[in-house]
Amino acid sequence: MPLPTPGSRAPVTRDHSGSLLTSTRRSPATKERDTGVRKLNALIRRRVARRARAAVVVVGALTLAACAGVTGERDPGRLQPDPNATIRWAISVPPIQMDPMVAKAELTHITYDTLIFDGLTTVDSNGRISPRLAASWTEAPDRLSWTVTLRTGAVFHDGKPIDARSVAANLGRALQLRDSTPVLANKLSRWSRAEVVDDRTVRIVLDTPDAAVPAELASPNLLIGSPAAFGTMGTQPVGSGPYRFVSRTADRVTYERFDRYWDPGVAKAARVEVLAIPDGAARMNALRAGQIDGTLAQVNLHADIASFRGDPTAQVVEKPTQNVAAMFLNTSRAPLDSVEVRRALNYAVDRQSLSTSLLGGLCRPTSQPFPDGPGHVADLDNAYTHDPARARQLLSVAGRDGAGIDAIFYQAGLSGALAPALQAQLAEAGIDLRLTAMNPNDSRPAFRSGGAPALVEQILPDADPSLTVQSFLRLDNPGGPTSEMSALGQAALDAPIGTAQQEQALRAFNSYLVANPIGVPICAIPNFFVASSRITGVADMPWSTVSGNTDIRGLGKAS
Repeated sequence: MPLPTPGSRAPVTRDHSGSLLTSTRRSPATKERDTGVRKLNALIRRRVARRARAAVVVVGALTLAACAGVTGERDPGRLQPDPNATIRWAISVPPIQMDPMVAKAELTHITYDTLIFDGLTTVDSNGRISPRLAASWTEAPDRLSWTVTLRTGAVFHDGKPIDARSVAANLGRALQLRDSTPVLANKLSRWSRAEVVDDRTVRIVLDTPDAAVPAELASPNLLIGSPAAFGTMGTQPVGSGPYRFVSRTADRVTYERFDRYWDPGVAKAARVEVLAIPDGAARMNALRAGQIDGTLAQVNLHADIASFRGDPTAQVVEKPTQNVAAMFLNTSRAPLDSVEVRRALNYAVDRQSLSTSLLGGLCRPTSQPFPDGPGHVADLDNAYTHDPARARQLLSVAGRDGAGIDAIFYQAGLSGALAPALQAQLAEAGIDLRLTAMNPNDSRPAFRSGGAPALVEQILPDADPSLTVQSFLRLDNPGGPTSEMSALGQAALDAPIGTAQQEQALRAFNSYLVANPIGVPICAIPNFFVASSRITGVADMPWSTVSGNTDIRGLGKAS
């Protein structure tokens, strides 16, 4: 399939303002009217600002282009959090265990874990890699090590200091778990060991250069816990974050503020409860009933998003992401071992119809796995138009007429909405998609381990595009890459982050994946966070441009 000439997309900023023309006459007869107009102007400006806050941040290395739109009658930024409040936030995934290093899916437990634990680095609300327990980091001239300097004054919840020895113990534990934990194997494939230089300095020694180390250190699987609690971390976690662990049930984790946290302004509530409510409609109803204070609304809940946008007691924060709704394909399983069949699947999907009729137009159709930002090629968004006849032709060429494909999906949420719609569209092209529902903690690991030929889910971005490339080469491509794909991916991994060299390599890798698909990208997914208008900090949550399960540590609740 010929590739279009690579293009580019300029970032777009949308600004909304409102005003009324006022008279400049100052006669006594008009003073009262002018005063009223000024008050009305001020009221309009306040309401417009509240209903249309938006920002676009254009950043280079280690960033995403990010923006947040906030709607709501009250401006959460002007509210004073109550330090004695309890915040209740809901996500779709139940808390299986509490040890971040052994989590099977890298982003699933962010909300549970980042209240208790700090990483050395993090991803801020605009997609930038930012310091947390690390004050700074430096790559060696030979590119075979990174030196990390720790901040001072941080302690674990058991009172022990966070020093180079404890951090090196955590990184050493991650390396020991690497062979048994696919996510760590993917992230740390170039790491050799972690060394203590002095009390505040750790050196990460590499087998081969790894430009993405600062992004890898932000991984939710590399959060730092007390070495004294390594043996019980899954049930009684001891971390270094702004809240300490209190209890866990099958559908709820409870936390309380840790008063010795090194950044005392972060924890604004006395207690936080994270609830697991798998069904999206049930989460929306819980928010309306006041049973929870906030949650993620996926784009299949577009009617609820519109409803909350018009509710003066609620706020809606929209964040663009690099997340793509997609069907992953195991290229080692027949009939998906034929690239013609995989192209046929891409032609069989009507992306525009799915976006418009199923997702309220909130999910932008795309044919590429890099929907925006680094690696994105504008002309590839429409590389596969809806063409069932072309799909049938490709199946015939491959000798796979009437192909049948087994796929797993997560029954709730966006995956649950898309899977049956995809099944109907593929049937029009003579493809029998046989669906099996699974729970969210098991569906992605099952596909990654080769347990299913296809998975209807989302392409998860990461702290840097190079880590997304790693996933395409390893975790999310159980059929394995071709030699050409490996070479293109390696070029993207070797390029210094944020450089023109990296951008060129990412675009070449992305273009190859469109021409030789290992999946079916469908549409680019923004995050919509809905919350009570009493909740502060929703627009500023770390990881919110990456994951729907985000870091809620900075939220507050006004009385």
